[in-house]
Amino acid sequence: MFRYKIDKKEGRNFIVIHLNRRLHKIDYECVEDSGDFDEAWKHEKMPSFLRHILQINGIEDLSYDMYSIRIEKGEVFCWNELIPQIIANLELDLNGGEKMYPITAKNRYNRRKKSSCKKDLVSANNPA
Repeated sequence: MFRYKIDKKEGRNFIVIHLNRRLHKIDYECVEDSGDFDEAWKHEKMPSFLRHILQINGIEDLSYDMYSIRIEKGEVFCWNELIPQIIANLELDLNGGEKMYPITAKNRYNRRKKSSCKKDLVSANNPA
């Protein structure tokens, strides 16, 4: 199952999407020209799933590692509009159109809570 977790801080213009699958990493260097990056060269070497995210209106820049993508948006754009488009692109490009499932703090808390409740029930039924 392809899962993701989004780290988003209020008031910031970037998010980090953590994935439970390894991204295909292509090593490339950005060529500097008087302090500016040669964007055309950078995008030519970039994997297609990243180029598709950059084509979304409102996305300014991104970078990625083996298991995460850092995405920066324009100041006037809203994450509530951009994140569904980003996830849809990732589902299409990385997961063959299959749904990806979010990992949320609530999900992790509920799993831990249930497992600790199970331990409490076992210890209550079998007092030492």
